[in-house]
Parts: sequence; structure tokens; C-alpha cells
Amino acid sequence: MQKVKILETEDLNKEIKRIRVEKPKGFVYHPGQSIEISHDSQDWQDKKRPFSFISIPSDDYLEFAIKAHTDIGFSKFVHSLKKGDEIIFVDEPYGRYKFLGEGTFIAGGVGITPIISIVRSLKKADLSNSKCIYSASSKNEFLFLKELKEKFGKNLITNITNKNPEKRISKEYLEKNLNENDLKKRFYVCGPGIFRKQACAMLEELGVNKDKIQG
Repeated sequence: MQKVKILETEDLNKEIKRIRVEKPKGFVYHPGQSIEISHDSQDWQDKKRPFSFISIPSDDYLEFAIKAHTDIGFSKFVHSLKKGDEIIFVDEPYGRYKFLGEGTFIAGGVGITPIISIVRSLKKADLSNSKCIYSASSKNEFLFLKELKEKFGKNLITNITNKNPEKRISKEYLEKNLNENDLKKRFYVCGPGIFRKQACAMLEELGVNKDKIQG
């Protein structure tokens, strides 16, 4: 376990807060990874939750974008913390996401967090033949759009569901926005569990090799 001090916080929207913490000496991780976080207060010392880095390894700090999912959960508690407070890194960084080559990034909601870390670590030229499909329930839920537009240009595709199930990413939606060449490349699918499961299944139905899907 490692205690780290909060350096600054910022509300990105009504539900998501950016939290920057100090980077322990010798701390190693790669873009796309997560780490489990806890707190030593009586109510939370036995609980831990995973959060994805939005910073990159060359930064001299570590940063997260944390969504408060409920009024009483741990993520909501983290939102109450201020500059100078401490959090605990429970274990070492881990995670399935790692950039292995050009392809399509598919993100649902706050699932953009591991993707933005990967994108920030790459040059624009590295992403010239890649796409990003980003779905959110409302316009205000989108994060890091300016950066994503700078890196992906016209290959950034956004989808707003307005919490309407019929507007969620579907197999037909993917067929419309992916060409034959896209389907031969890699896919990085990030988001809530059901989102990832369904999106990965749709990609396999479209003929994408399972080994080329991270999700």
C-alpha cells in the first residue's frame, strides 16, 4: 500500500471530478492501466475501487477522472476529498488495455478514461489511420473532446443516446461507421461491463478476430 497526497481537483461536469495526486518515486504503469484506490477512514478502509489513469507515464503526477455513481458510494466519497487529503493505492497498476497498433477505439461514457491515457501517449501521426467511436448519454457527459478531435480529426465519431436504448451502439451502427479495412485492424472497447460485452460480441458477429479485440 502507498499513501499519496491530492495535489488538485476539478469538476469536469456534474458527475465527474478530475483528481491529481503525487507520483511516488519509482512508480511504473503504462497507458490504459488502472489501480485500486482506498482510504484509511473508518468507513472506507476495508473497501477499494479501481480507477483508470488519465495521465501518462512521463507526467510527474498521477491523474484520474472519477464518476460518482451513487450518493453514498466510495466514488462519491472521493469526490468530497480536497487538496492535501490522502488516498491509498492498494495494489500495483493492472489492466487489459495496451496500445498494440492502429485500429478503432470504442468508448461508452466514462470508459473514455483508459483511452485518453493511451491517446495522450501517442503522436497524432500514430493515430492517423485509427478511429474513435465515443458514445455518451448526453452532450455534457463527453470528456476530453477537444483532445480527441485534435488527435482523430474526422475519424472521431460521437453518439448521444439521451438514455434511449434505441440510440445505443448497435451492430447496424458499427456496420455504418466501420469499413472493411477497419474490421481487419485492432479494437479497444472500454466502458461499463454490459457495454463492453455487447460491443465485443457485435464486432465478432461482423467478422473481427477475437484476438484483435481488447475489451
